[in-house]
Amino acid sequence: MTKYITKEGDQIDDIAYRYYDGMPGAYEAVLKANRGLSALPHPLAAGVEIELPALEQPAQEEEISLWD
Repeated sequence: MTKYITKEGDQIDDIAYRYYDGMPGAYEAVLKANRGLSALPHPLAAGVEIELPALEQPAQEEEISLWD
């Protein structure tokens, strides 16, 4: 797990989107790893420690072309 220390004005969804490069389910995983985080006032104050769990990249589906 990686730790992230917030800067004044950070938002949980923005942190998750940037750290996980837009991976689906990242926001929910961050909330699950940090019980009580969503109850804090938003935007977040500086100095809040957030655990960023390791997530597996979703398997990429094979692309199908109608013209092959």
